[in-house]
Amino acid sequence: MATLTDRIDHLLGRKVAEPLAEAFGIETVQDLLRHYPHRYATQGAELGEKEPPEGTHLTILATVTSAAIISMKSRSGKMLKVVLTSDKQSVDATFFNPQKVAHSIKPGVRAMFSGNVKYFRGKLGLTHPSYLILPNRDEDDGSVVAAGKVRGGGALAGMARSAQDPGAGVDMSIFERNLIPLYPATREVESWTLLRCIRQVLDQLDEVQDPLPEEIRREHGLIGLDEALRSVHLPETKDEVDLARERLRFDEAVALQLVLAQRSHEVAGRVAPACPPKPDGVAAAFETRLPFTLTEGSTRSPRRSRQTSAGHTR
Repeated sequence: MATLTDRIDHLLGRKVAEPLAEAFGIETVQDLLRHYPHRYATQGAELGEKEPPEGTHLTILATVTSAAIISMKSRSGKMLKVVLTSDKQSVDATFFNPQKVAHSIKPGVRAMFSGNVKYFRGKLGLTHPSYLILPNRDEDDGSVVAAGKVRGGGALAGMARSAQDPGAGVDMSIFERNLIPLYPATREVESWTLLRCIRQVLDQLDEVQDPLPEEIRREHGLIGLDEALRSVHLPETKDEVDLARERLRFDEAVALQLVLAQRSHEVAGRVAPACPPKPDGVAAAFETRLPFTLTEGSTRSPRRSRQTSAGHTR
């Protein structure tokens, strides 16, 4: 079993842990579980309310609505121009090796695509993204239809190969979930890599002891920390996501207030010579030379600073 303070390399091995540490500074179980999803893909896949900035690494679930091999204008050769539908949005994708991918990337195919965002004439696009062909869903009951060989390309080709090996630790059933977490990722550490690591850690994690007293949780309508950490990564419903985020935001706010209170206490305990203000000092001379009259609000903060310098705490 595992606790929040356990090291990732002890649980998942150095080969997995080193890229996580280099990309995100993740070294412990707590670091990993605090790397929250930034959005959730549905079985129609959403990109989020705002379009991502150019250069952002994006992972989406989408259905291919059109695919055509066309000639390139700027140089000789051909490319596969694809239109992807994700929820109510469409994304263009371009592949420069059409003879290798056209048999996999075709209309009606449902897949995960992962690459860097690039805009062309204001339209969101992915240039030669990695892809993983996903099992189709039955239109009648929404269940996943068993598929044959799992195919993939680019950075996701390894996941496709691993999916053929039952002992490789890649569980394709994640794509049967109603909500699939998508994480801030890099070229070296894909979203699915983070998800796989988090699932492995959650399977080994002991129940997390909650530092927040039960009466405070009840007063604010908050769920427990253990439930929040598990629900934010593997939710069943959007309500679970909302409850988990509310609890985790509360924790962050409390932590910030505690840090500020601690710093205030440390400052109050420091002893320094008193520096009382002088009516004819530099500050007074500065104020008299201003071409306007200070308001009450603009004098409040300097007044408090002068009181502190004079040896007063309030």
